[in-house]
Amino acid sequence: MIEGRVIIKVFSDTLHPDKIESYLNVPPTKKWRKGDKKIGVMAHKENGWSFEVCNKDVYDLDESCAQVLDSLSMQIPSFQKLLEAECTIECTIVIYSEDAHIGFQLSPEFVYFLNQIQAVVDVNIYPHDA
Repeated sequence: MIEGRVIIKVFSDTLHPDKIESYLNVPPTKKWRKGDKKIGVMAHKENGWSFEVCNKDVYDLDESCAQVLDSLSMQIPSFQKLLEAECTIECTIVIYSEDAHIGFQLSPEFVYFLNQIQAVVDVNIYPHDA
């Protein structure tokens, strides 16, 4: 693996990104409002907040997942309140790799955390352009 990213995202049709941030009391890596431009002409379809950990030159995701846990595991009750406010929570795992046959594993602690916050898991593996 050349690069691994673990991103926790919160999406809402009704809550402003600043309100999401106030629930979690953690500064986001990014936040956006419905209609803000993403890439090119595409626009976000809902408000959002994201927290991203990126590690280069790692061969597993343990370090990135551990950093997410260190930063967000104490916020599980806040994530649960966001779920009650009809937010959607997603964990995106992005891997850029030179190897087409890459595998990875997630620790039981990280899987438990994702379960507690009811996160949908999205995994994307891309070839690394050397």
